[in-house]
Amino acid sequence: MANTALRFVASTLYNKVVSLGHTFVVGDVMKLSGGTFAKAQGNSAVNSEVVGIVSSEDTDYFYVTQQGYITGVPGSPFAAGTLYYLSPSSPGELTATKPTTAGQYVVPCFIADTTSSGYFFANIGEVVTSSGSGFTWNEVIGTSQAMAVQNGYISNDAALVTLTLPATAVIGDVIRVAAKGAGGWLVAQNASQSIRLGNMATTAGVGGSLASTDLGDCIEILCTTTDTGFEVLSSVGNITIA
Repeated sequence: MANTALRFVASTLYNKVVSLGHTFVVGDVMKLSGGTFAKAQGNSAVNSEVVGIVSSEDTDYFYVTQQGYITGVPGSPFAAGTLYYLSPSSPGELTATKPTTAGQYVVPCFIADTTSSGYFFANIGEVVTSSGSGFTWNEVIGTSQAMAVQNGYISNDAALVTLTLPATAVIGDVIRVAAKGAGGWLVAQNASQSIRLGNMATTAGVGGSLASTDLGDCIEILCTTTDTGFEVLSSVGNITIA
């Protein structure tokens, strides 16, 4: 017999999953990992792909509700009218606090209508970037500068300005560079980093770079792999790839 169960109505979408000796409990928010169910967590793109919530379970099987009205939800009392998110810190759990830390994922998936019931819906969220309240531009008068995400850099020196990628960045972070001074700019990399421009990529690590060739050259770079992978979204000029 089931240890405990949520009650669901006919309009609810759910399915029975046979899993001998599983350890899931009612209320666990679930994802799929290679076709196998696991607890979801809002700490990465893969972990945050919510497919349902465990609504009933026994030793060798459990039911996963993908969408619909459920009652008797563990973890109550909930606040009626409140939207709940997948927790970025506790696997399988819900939180009323919207994630705001860079790299976490915002996955709304439950709206409470009483202290113990509400509407659940499978969902895929969006990553929190470190953009803060806006994008900051910096004029660089000198020959070197370490860059930060969500910042733009205007190189303004008679000599070449070397601008180094930030050592840490999350998917969705953006950096922009523009040449104002005659010396132009060079975007340098840290260990293991690389930048893709169209169908070509820089040499991985500190030996790779992108560089301007003329006054007015500019580039917009997006982080596509946490800390190490970047891609050019747009560029002006004939950019040198090394």
